[in-house]
Amino acid sequence: MIEHPDFTAVFSNGRSWGFFNLDKASFLDKFFKIIDLSPGSDHCDGKVVLANSARLAGISISSDAQFIHYKDVPLLAFYSFEQLNFFFFYDQTEGLKINRVVQLSLAPLIAVTHRDLGICLHAALIETPSGGVLLVGASGAGKTTCCSRLLSGWRAWSDDMTMVLPSSEFEYFAHPLPTFSRLDLNISHPCWNLQKSISVKAIFFIDQGDSDSIQMVGKGQAAALLFQHEPKIYSRIFRNFPARHRLKNNISRFESAYKLSEHIPCYKLKISLKGHFWNLINEVL
Repeated sequence: MIEHPDFTAVFSNGRSWGFFNLDKASFLDKFFKIIDLSPGSDHCDGKVVLANSARLAGISISSDAQFIHYKDVPLLAFYSFEQLNFFFFYDQTEGLKINRVVQLSLAPLIAVTHRDLGICLHAALIETPSGGVLLVGASGAGKTTCCSRLLSGWRAWSDDMTMVLPSSEFEYFAHPLPTFSRLDLNISHPCWNLQKSISVKAIFFIDQGDSDSIQMVGKGQAAALLFQHEPKIYSRIFRNFPARHRLKNNISRFESAYKLSEHIPCYKLKISLKGHFWNLINEVL
């Protein structure tokens, strides 16, 4: 019987998730502590259950669940989007890719953000005295470099992925997501606070340039750019799903992107190696 989660995450929109580590795998406990989850709570809107594949026959799974076999991990996944129940069964062998398992454990949260008119972005989350800003860009655009060059009093909560959720019609809050390429499960202290929420004041689509410059972006173009900059994990989740499901999901994701662009000002920001991009950000906040 699956009843009490080992860890819980509560987000700015009130949505709560329970994480069940049924076999008490040490690598999962370490990961959930690194992203600073809370002790388990009985009230959860969604469930993420992780267990050794030997338990598969003994767990009841909804008949509407989508099934995916991640052969490279190896791992079996069952996604029940209607009930917000997600099951992952990993094969505890020498071939088990632990970093991929922990990455996929957050996939359900990322996959259903659009239901709450939220969106996950390939973006750094920076907290300034005036509020939160997102630096959106592809790999190599300079997100991590910017995070290492911040003003005193500014803080980078994530440098690769960020989840954005609406808390009201006009306000959005951002949550930092881990940089999986730098994940070290031997670290004993939290590195990313998944439950940390910061009010978003502006979004910047960054690119490298010879000099710093800034230009405001219209709502339509901003929505298209937000839709374009999805994390790679997002496409990995849905690529094996039926075409109708992928189409429905893309429509919902674009609606979320457009809604965000309606309420949060967006800019294109060119960043040079020796410039002071933070001054341009401060000017528009």
